[in-house]
Amino acid sequence: ELKTLMDTLNAIEMKEGAEIMKIMESLVETLEPFSTAWRFEEQVDLYDWIPALNAMDASISFLLETYPHLLLIPPVPRDDDTKKKSSTFATCLDHVTSVPSRVTNALQVLLQFSSSLLRNCINKNVYNSVSELADLLGAANDDLASLALDALANLAIPPALHK
Repeated sequence: ELKTLMDTLNAIEMKEGAEIMKIMESLVETLEPFSTAWRFEEQVDLYDWIPALNAMDASISFLLETYPHLLLIPPVPRDDDTKKKSSTFATCLDHVTSVPSRVTNALQVLLQFSSSLLRNCINKNVYNSVSELADLLGAANDDLASLALDALANLAIPPALHK
């Protein structure tokens, strides 16, 4: 089952433009059954998951750029950050409610799966979405902020040696 999931995720190619939303929805649909709990016995090597991690990273970045009102706090500017041209963020309740529920649901699935994956993997140093997780700590939705914190915590803890 793990091999099938990895093959499915590795087959998803992230592209620029209008297609990215369909691809992201496909990614979320694939991950949703696996997002609530880690259903595999083995500990995974994050190197094997790089294509899937890139797709998840691109999806999270796309959602943060497309829906800046997900955040109550502006994202921290970074030296290597050329994508974020504006620091738009939610300043009123109307901004917060303007974010579609399908967007928050997609982010929840991506964050839940990322957290489970990080809890059950080795070679965590290849994880490349730390800045997106840090930005999501300032999310208007408490569940998203909590899931981002959970993923960061799982990134920081050492791998379980008993698996």
